[in-house]
Amino acid sequence: MQEIEIEAKALLNETDYKKLVEAFPNAKSYYQTNHYIESPDRSLKKRGLSLRIREKEGYGFELTLKKELAEGRLEMNIPLSEYDFKDFAKRGVFPNTKIKMVLANEGVDIDSLRIIASLTTKRIDVPYEGGLLSIDMNEYNGVTDYEVELEYKSQEVADSLLEGLLNKHGITYKKNVVSKTRRALDTLKK
Repeated sequence: MQEIEIEAKALLNETDYKKLVEAFPNAKSYYQTNHYIESPDRSLKKRGLSLRIREKEGYGFELTLKKELAEGRLEMNIPLSEYDFKDFAKRGVFPNTKIKMVLANEGVDIDSLRIIASLTTKRIDVPYEGGLLSIDMNEYNGVTDYEVELEYKSQEVADSLLEGLLNKHGITYKKNVVSKTRRALDTLKK
């Protein structure tokens, strides 16, 4: 499945994260782990691509390829079996999917791709003003950070709604343009 993902994001400190969690007391949390994939020469990053396998509590595995666009990201998601995940994680056998064909067409050396970082998120999802609000605590490579995201149909409206929500709770809106993928990969030794 392909879709365009448009979201406003802001990094939070722990105090502001707790304020937002308390603002939605009936929301349930769940865990997901993103396993980020790249080649040693960062060939995906050079092409404006990012690739992950998401392991979501109660839902299994999903392979996702993202490509930066002028507004948002083109996102391709494909369900993955646990066998395919483990085969790739342990032996480097990339799943035979449409994403594999797209990567090959982009000139990516499929055999060089490996899981190089993992990020675990405790997430709360809340429907909000016609969009989806996600309040996250992320842990990766010895780092813990906090983030709020609002997915919406328009970047301008998403930014405005998120800024309004944060201001309502006494939180200064500092737009975050650094993805979880980039934050996790940036903590790796060069």
